[in-house]
Amino acid sequence: MMIKMKEGERLVKEVRRHWFVMLAPVVGAVILAFVPLMIIIALRVFSVNVFDHVELGGPSFALVAAVYCWWLLMLVIFTVVQWTEYYLDVWYITNMRVVDIDQSSLFSRKTKTLSLRRVQDITVDVKGFIATYLDFGDVHVQTAGASREVILRQSKKPYDVKRVILKCIEEAPRRGEANLARIGAEKEDEEE
Repeated sequence: MMIKMKEGERLVKEVRRHWFVMLAPVVGAVILAFVPLMIIIALRVFSVNVFDHVELGGPSFALVAAVYCWWLLMLVIFTVVQWTEYYLDVWYITNMRVVDIDQSSLFSRKTKTLSLRRVQDITVDVKGFIATYLDFGDVHVQTAGASREVILRQSKKPYDVKRVILKCIEEAPRRGEANLARIGAEKEDEEE
């Protein structure tokens, strides 16, 4: 876990983006991996003699193979960067606050913390057939603080996330009353 808990704070839920979000970059990388091979095959089919001087095991073949390996390496790096951003972009919902860790690029991370006492509105935005069927969407949390809105994009089970936050907000006053009772009992003990 990437956050430091306060006294009396406990983790209620860790929320990540839906796996479907990673499907497009992975499928795109796989398709792009085969594009150079398809170009070579298309050139052969249409009898374009670009690779006539390339012999198996010769220096020209080594150059073509090296360029193709470089292409594959770039695709792997792109996919790893996309996965890292996907994995490190997370929300932690505790019994006192919501912590939004937004990994916007490989070496750029923003962290926002919202106190549950300041939450004014929570809305869920699910768009399209796939998002509805796979149950993912955006969760918007609006507060009275300086950072007015925090959005968790493409969250898994967004209605469950909303339900958990609302439950934590409902329990917060009881927790506050229990803390006041504990503080009051401590003051009475000090007076005696």
